[in-house]
Amino acid sequence: MLCVLGIGIGGISGAIAWHHPDPAHLAWFFRFAGPLNAALSLAAFLRVHFRKDIGTNYLLPTFGSFFDRDGFCFALAGARDNGYFCIQVFFQNRHSSDSKAQVALRPKHGFFGDHARVRTVIFDIPCPGGAFGVASLPVPISTKYHGKALTFEVGASVEYPEGKGETLWYQDGIVVRTNTKFSGTPSAATRVALLFTGTWISPSATTATLLIPEDVAVTAPRHIDPTIEILWLPGDPSLT
Repeated sequence: MLCVLGIGIGGISGAIAWHHPDPAHLAWFFRFAGPLNAALSLAAFLRVHFRKDIGTNYLLPTFGSFFDRDGFCFALAGARDNGYFCIQVFFQNRHSSDSKAQVALRPKHGFFGDHARVRTVIFDIPCPGGAFGVASLPVPISTKYHGKALTFEVGASVEYPEGKGETLWYQDGIVVRTNTKFSGTPSAATRVALLFTGTWISPSATTATLLIPEDVAVTAPRHIDPTIEILWLPGDPSLT
């Protein structure tokens, strides 16, 4: 973020100084200091942006895109299991230290005029450093939504009890800007910096759309927790 701001400030101040019709001493200073600052910031940005991965990102080749909440990355999918519709959260920690994350999903306001009769779904996901896994939970779906696409608002939060450790890979995902209470937005400066780095951040609530199969259960087991399975850990043989 600092690199992007340095490029912008240096480039703009240099351009203004060079176009000043009668430059004073300060303007002469910015004629050279501005471009120099922009060049140094660009060099630092390129060095950071093209850092070599030391870990494997399984979300990108599997889903093409993914969500990112401060290094806890995930993608959503839906599946039929024993007659139930199951929401699946495929997740990966891109830092080397263990994380404790929470992902919340709720039907988007205005979907056919109501909340689709589905409660807010909460996933509590502990994830070892670098690990790739999946969490799954059966949910009830009203018959009026069978065979249709249902849009969910997405919120997430994460903490690293022992710090993040080392970053294992650097591909950017879609930044989730709301927490599990669906509140909180990034500052304007953060949003601009993320766009300069090629990271997309939605101007509205982050959403995901899942296709609901036909003839899934309209009820679901009570008091059931998500099942969590770690599919790969650093040091394991490659999944591909």
